[in-house]
Amino acid sequence: MGRGEGISAIAAPDPRQRRDFKVAETQDKMRTVWTRHEKAPEGYELEVRLLSASRKQLGDRLEEFVEFKYVSVAREDLEKFDHTMQTRQRQ
Repeated sequence: MGRGEGISAIAAPDPRQRRDFKVAETQDKMRTVWTRHEKAPEGYELEVRLLSASRKQLGDRLEEFVEFKYVSVAREDLEKFDHTMQTRQRQ
């Protein structure tokens, strides 16, 4: 295949990557925050939040690196979440 005749396997989009994040900045505009909500098959809802590296450290390259990942569960879903995690540990 010549140039521009298709996408190689290396450049093809990864189907495992999610693209449904809401993007925002921290109040001081030093970091980018990506947030998404997802419903687990077991019935509880998760909030996944990714926090970029600091603009002070990396300048314009800050969005190339995720420094922190937070996963939280709504208070009303904690019982379902705990039950699921305990069941998985027994397997």
